[in-house]
Amino acid sequence: MKIPGKTPLTCRIRITMCRAEIQNKMIEYFTNADDDYGKRVQDGVAIAMEMRKDKTHTSTAEADEATDKANRMGHEADPY
Repeated sequence: MKIPGKTPLTCRIRITMCRAEIQNKMIEYFTNADDDYGKRVQDGVAIAMEMRKDKTHTSTAEADEATDKANRMGHEADPY
């Protein structure tokens, strides 16, 4: 849902990168502070998580590139 004058909160808050229990606690804090704010964060997190549910990468192109580079540079270690 797009609200005029309201910035998508998950663009500014990297809550979607956190574990579910941290997300839930943060949403609880936001809701306790302001019901509308908490609801918008919760909705934004739900949308963001749905969008990336099938992705194996992170949420930014730079992070994806760094992950791919690390995977390409990695190699098996020789056992002792």
